[in-house]
Amino acid sequence: MGNEEKLKQERLENADERLVEIRNKAASTTCMVMLLVICVGGMIYGLFVPSLVKATVFLMDVFAFSYIASFFYYKRKM
Repeated sequence: MGNEEKLKQERLENADERLVEIRNKAASTTCMVMLLVICVGGMIYGLFVPSLVKATVFLMDVFAFSYIASFFYYKRKM
């Protein structure tokens, strides 16, 4: 009996729409912060190491491509 209650509670926690939305917003915020850190860091350190600017642009391109690809994937899937 205790296992059934525990299983039901776990299902509620994993399927709770509010928690899903919180996770999505947290992931979105984390991605934006990381992109900002990459951009600012690349600009500042790019003054001292010019090749770092190319690496920063590459990382931003990878981020943009993966965002666009995943956006269209989930748009079609949902």
